[in-house]
Amino acid sequence: MGDIDKQSVAGAISTGTHGTGLRFSGFSGTVTGVQLMLADGSHLRANSQENTELFEASRLGLGALGVLTHVRLRCVPHYMMRAEEIIEPIGLIAESFVERAREEDHLEFFWFPGTGKAQVKINTRLDGQVPAEQPPAAARWLNDEVVSNGALQLLSSVSAALPKTTPALAKVACAALPESSRIAPWNEVFTSARRVRFTEMEYALPLANFDEAFARVRAYFKRSGTGVFFPVEVRTAAEDSTWLGTASGRQTAYIAVHRYIRDQAPGYFAAMEEIFRSLGGRPHWGKEHTLQAGELAQLYPKFSDFTRVHQAADPEGRFLNPYLRSLLGA
Repeated sequence: MGDIDKQSVAGAISTGTHGTGLRFSGFSGTVTGVQLMLADGSHLRANSQENTELFEASRLGLGALGVLTHVRLRCVPHYMMRAEEIIEPIGLIAESFVERAREEDHLEFFWFPGTGKAQVKINTRLDGQVPAEQPPAAARWLNDEVVSNGALQLLSSVSAALPKTTPALAKVACAALPESSRIAPWNEVFTSARRVRFTEMEYALPLANFDEAFARVRAYFKRSGTGVFFPVEVRTAAEDSTWLGTASGRQTAYIAVHRYIRDQAPGYFAAMEEIFRSLGGRPHWGKEHTLQAGELAQLYPKFSDFTRVHQAADPEGRFLNPYLRSLLGA
């Protein structure tokens, strides 16, 4: 599970929402059956034995096939999580990330560009009967609201208004990153309050290409001096078999870059996209990118199958909008 819990289940499936962990897929990979209302008003069930191609397409359907009214998911019993946040030198976590991601249940890190340290998050699954161990409510409020949202909003606003201050502000933010440890229910650990508005681009890379990709991201900031205040986020996912899944057919590392809604770094996403695309990256369907149907067809072996199933399910394109038309070449 990712850290945003505002989507519906159908929406999380349809956009390829994911969390982190090389033994775990995103939501789409857990789907075993669906029921859709198609454009003509009919309802169809689809699974691995019935309407199989529609099932494969609808596990990550972009909202283009119909309305998901029922979804069957593989689930596990309630569990607790040990959540640790530690601060490490960026070189250490970058060099060891892939190896450590193979060992931990859920590993990710955040790095303020141009700084020397990263916040590393390690989440470990525990039995559902393990008692919670939480810091005092005041400490949780200070971390979640004052540091993670209030201070971030203030520093982001100053950075946008005075771009030359960005490197100094990033160092301030890096120095303020907290370390913590707690045990809590899974849903409390995975999700976070995100109150500062930003835009985001995220690309899914073959796991083997992570080291080169992240080294080139770091080199970009060193070379260009671009002032970007928001952190870079790095995660992983297990290989799955979904037709349009960003981790389809390969173990995957995700690099997500963010921009505060009012910052002044217009060339940042374009430069990042060039790096990611050169290393086999696939863009997150629900975040910013510039790819269209011809380019996407080269990244997904089942792309033509998806467009064929889409044409059969919605021949008049009633579920399409301009964004989907560009993606599907409709």
